[in-house]
Amino acid sequence: MFADEIMTYEGKISKLKISWTVADIKFSSGQQPDAKRLLITGEATSRGTLVKLFRYSFVQKYDTLVDVEDFRVLKTTTYDVQKQRVRDGEAIFDHPAKRVTYVETDPKSPTRPPRRIASEITPDVLDMTTAIYAARLMSLEVGMRGELS
Repeated sequence: MFADEIMTYEGKISKLKISWTVADIKFSSGQQPDAKRLLITGEATSRGTLVKLFRYSFVQKYDTLVDVEDFRVLKTTTYDVQKQRVRDGEAIFDHPAKRVTYVETDPKSPTRPPRRIASEITPDVLDMTTAIYAARLMSLEVGMRGELS
């Protein structure tokens, strides 16, 4: 399921029936050697109007490890650059304990203590990349509304 595929999207903002390209988004997936896990990689990079007019640039990279049997997130690592701001993050999803622990660090300032956040989770919790893939598992119809958590 989803192994060795690549999806590319173009992010746009629409206003008054005019749209502007603001980002390139790419997802890829690969089966892990034990065949029970899938690594989904997502990357979004600013481009076009956002960079030219507003001088705002960003790069966001997500690596998500997913349990294939239950399609549950196990771990997500992030790399986030917004202008001069850089952050690395790691979220560990502990499903038996119903808890996710997120740790964010600033690689430009290694002496700064890491930011830690822990939250309760539900069994069907998704991160950003698995939400895209979960939508593909749904039976969709034109005009249908759905909810992803």
